[in-house]
Amino acid sequence: MKGNAGIPILLLFCAFVLWVLCCSGPCTDMVANNIRLNGYQDLVQSVEHPADTRLLRKEKAVGILVGCGNHCDFFVAELREFDSSWEEVQSHYGTELISEKDLVRVVLLDDRKLYTAQVPHRLNSRKEWRVGPTKTNVYLVYIFISDVANRDIRCH
Repeated sequence: MKGNAGIPILLLFCAFVLWVLCCSGPCTDMVANNIRLNGYQDLVQSVEHPADTRLLRKEKAVGILVGCGNHCDFFVAELREFDSSWEEVQSHYGTELISEKDLVRVVLLDDRKLYTAQVPHRLNSRKEWRVGPTKTNVYLVYIFISDVANRDIRCH
């Protein structure tokens, strides 16, 4: 019986450590950042798209997505395919992206790499999005925000 006397104390200590981590530490900032990321996803999904476009893939991420160091990036994107001209697609979004939707960007995904301060390194070209050569008319509708780091461990 003497060997088991420390188990309740150890369990109490573990419960205390979990409480500290979940209620006053990094876990609360992770949850807050996930909520913020989901809000950005809702904003991207609320955008009206041209009738001749189709959704190919969705992506979202939070953490250090470009550069290095003490900051937190938020990225939400939809990869879309279009049949009309790129000018018609741009024209549609030029009138659509107003007010708070100004955070949303639209960019043609051609054979060039995208500027990596706007899009995470791992998704800055057709190759990374796994777009085959048969899909020639593809573009991104996305939000990319870089903000100060908090205690979210993904941002350090």
